[in-house]
Amino acid sequence: MTDKTRTYIHTLTQTICSNHAAASPVTDIDSLIHQLGGRIEEMRPFDDLYDGTAAKCGDNQFCLRIAAGMPAKKRNFVISRELGHVILHMGFQTNPQLWQEQRLHAFRRFPKAEQTYQANEFAMSLLNPTRRCGRVV
Repeated sequence: MTDKTRTYIHTLTQTICSNHAAASPVTDIDSLIHQLGGRIEEMRPFDDLYDGTAAKCGDNQFCLRIAAGMPAKKRNFVISRELGHVILHMGFQTNPQLWQEQRLHAFRRFPKAEQTYQANEFAMSLLNPTRRCGRVV
């Protein structure tokens, strides 16, 4: 991932916090998801290879499915990472054409390494904006 992409992701997460009056770092991820038009579904049992997935659930709505029973810190990270996929790779509120192309209720996984790195960067920037993927800013 390039420094330009990292900077874009960091700026994007700060804009999201600012636009939704969320604290930065985000301490109430559930509230932010709700404000953005999202819904979190905790599922048991869940696929043992993944701990989260995402789908478009309406024109301005998305759903995140996560494994039930995770420790709070991991849960917040997984939700934040899946939100990163929704925004960065599905186009929610950032790329109307890409968002329009998403099928309703088709839960997606993002197996490409670069997408995973970007979503992890998004989660770290949202939850701890002074430490992006292990680097102090």
